[in-house]
Amino acid sequence: MFFSKSLRIKILLSALIPMALVLVVVAIIALYAYERAARDLVQQRDTELASISAARLSEALTARSRVFRRMLDEGNLQSMDPGRMMSTGLEEVRPRLALFDAGVVVYNSEGAAVWSEPLEVKSRWADFPLPLELDKMRRTLRLVFSDIFEDPGSREDVILVGMPIISEGSEFKGVLAGMCTIRYSLLGATYAQVLEFKAGRSGYAYLVDGNGRVIYHRHSSQLGRNLAASVAVMQVTRGEAGAVLTEDSTGESVVSGFAPVPGTNWGVVTQERWANVVGPIRGYGRLLLGLLVVGGIISSALILFAIGRILGPIKALTLGARRIAGGDFDYTITAKTGDEIEALGQQFNTMASALKESYAELEQRVRERTAELAIAKEGAEEADRLKSAFLATMSHELRTPLNSIIGFTGIVLQGLAGPLNDEQSKQLSMVRTSGRHLLALINDILDLSKIEAGQVEIVKEGFDVAGLIDKVVETVSPLAEQKGLELAVALSPEVGQIYSDRLRVEQVLLNLVNN
Repeated sequence: MFFSKSLRIKILLSALIPMALVLVVVAIIALYAYERAARDLVQQRDTELASISAARLSEALTARSRVFRRMLDEGNLQSMDPGRMMSTGLEEVRPRLALFDAGVVVYNSEGAAVWSEPLEVKSRWADFPLPLELDKMRRTLRLVFSDIFEDPGSREDVILVGMPIISEGSEFKGVLAGMCTIRYSLLGATYAQVLEFKAGRSGYAYLVDGNGRVIYHRHSSQLGRNLAASVAVMQVTRGEAGAVLTEDSTGESVVSGFAPVPGTNWGVVTQERWANVVGPIRGYGRLLLGLLVVGGIISSALILFAIGRILGPIKALTLGARRIAGGDFDYTITAKTGDEIEALGQQFNTMASALKESYAELEQRVRERTAELAIAKEGAEEADRLKSAFLATMSHELRTPLNSIIGFTGIVLQGLAGPLNDEQSKQLSMVRTSGRHLLALINDILDLSKIEAGQVEIVKEGFDVAGLIDKVVETVSPLAEQKGLELAVALSPEVGQIYSDRLRVEQVLLNLVNN
């Protein structure tokens, strides 16, 4: 986690990183929860707006159809006699029939046109255009607002407003039908009055029939368009009310509320860009992020200040430890913090005092030991001198008579003192050999003392071990025979040459065999 060697940075990161993570997580959760709550509220609002708009539209449509009620009451329509129909009251209601711009037609119970206003539309609407709606009115005896269908004469998209004609005995006599184009009818003003409740806002509402085709839209280019694939339209055509977050035809996220229009197969759909709803929330998110950054900077400054106050005594302890480690045992650490750091400083001072005493005692012991070693060295050198003198004296005292013995024995063996028998020669040879051996031992002792004193250098060379052993056996054999011994040599095939001091190896072998 920490690539810095600074304790200040490590403490700062240890404090800031967890705090920053917690704040970021809390901010994300808060923004998500706020956005989710906003979405739920907007969907609930749009559902209620769509339901209110659908109810108001139903009331407005019912009010618009009251002209039919007056025609039924005053126009003798139950008689189905064209001569008697609208004999009175027509002049009063004719201005209101302009609402039905594609004509008003009276149909009998079989769906045949018997009267129209204006008269020329009768031939165009000779038969009831929507048999299913005719059956529905015959069955329910209620006002009907049809889905969009095509005017066979003008090829315009129209809707039908039909009111059943019922006799006094509740017998179905026929239908009073008004045809309205969705593009030019004055009903559009009614739709606009009810559905443009969101004027001045980014959202809007539109009206669809039971098949999902647009009856009214703010943008006239959308009139008659089939929007059945839209999620909101699909649900409202099934008679459902609610709101969904979905995408429009351009791929932009929108919130759509929807509700069916009572008394019709139609549905009201509201639509608003989700960005307009969530934009302010995300603006608050950026503000919150800025506040987090500012808070982090302020927190960092405060933490750095606090760390500086805390680390000041620690730096004093570090400096004191370095001074003490460098041998300055008189240095005193001062840390007036009233906490564990002050106690630690006092312990450092106590340790420094103890180290000073121990160091002084150690120096005294070193001086004493140095003096003892100097005396011991002088004694050792004196002992070496005495040993060398003793060995020199001893070797001189021993070599003088040994040389005399060896020399006299040689003279006798040469026959200068008279003839010798074999036994005498043998004994004298042994004496001379032993004397030479003793003389060699004395010389070796002297050489060893010189080697120890560094006065003689060992000379190493390569030589055959088997040949050296044969020479040693030849030298010692007379003495062995005298003692009744027989020397036998068994050499391993692996024995070959070695690299060493030949004379000293020979002396070692002679000593071993003699022993």
